Amino acid sequence: KKLISSGFAYIHVVPDMGIIRGTTGVVSLISDKPAESILVPERYMTLVFKTYSSAYPSTVSSILAELFQLKEDTFYYRKMRKRYSFHPSKRLDYRPELDVLYPYFKNKKQFLITIKNIIQQRMVELLSKELKVNPVIVAHPDVWRRSIYPNMNVILPLRFKPPITSKFSLMGDKYKKKAEKEIYPEKLAEFFKTNKHISLTAPDVGDYKTLFKNIRILLKKGVSEAEIIKSLTATPAKMLN
Repeated sequence: KKLISSGFAYIHVVPDMGIIRGTTGVVSLISDKPAESILVPERYMTLVFKTYSSAYPSTVSSILAELFQLKEDTFYYRKMRKRYSFHPSKRLDYRPELDVLYPYFKNKKQFLITIKNIIQQRMVELLSKELKVNPVIVAHPDVWRRSIYPNMNVILPLRFKPPITSKFSLMGDKYKKKAEKEIYPEKLAEFFKTNKHISLTAPDVGDYKTLFKNIRILLKKGVSEAEIIKSLTATPAKMLN
């Protein structure tokens, strides 16, 4: 009811546990009947670079290695299943998760990757190049520090606060507040103008008050009203089918 009262009729539901977290879906808020409310099932496969201190994978590099191996396993499993249908012998182990991942590694469907810093952004570039996938990224405030592929779709939670690991945060409150007020609005406005596949979203779940406040700042920094409207309507609608 709160979302509907704020003008929202549809939401994009994203899993929040694990590294490969499962598929997302577009859900209507108008109906409570599953057959009517689920509009787009399995839109993206969610991926987060989450590391563990006491278990594997413990580094971003080990997550990349795991993903490379998972792609090889997925293609091998598909190949052996096809061979088994012509030459039945020893039955293969049943791996339904590999069937689910196949269209994503085949680039018929897209991964949705949440990145939280520059290092993870670099990892996405490697994934795109080495795994030959074209992911959608959920960006971070420092996304402007590295160029992204021209046609990459970006979901941008609109916040101007420097990440904890940024040099502005490490230099103290004085520089952090200056960056939040001056540098980040300017840089994100430039990023917005030069990338045409951006969908804006709230900086935190449900924080639309801050989103609208930050949108007004982007307008003052020279981003056109037409571009803002497109990033809130047409672009996300196209991204979510």
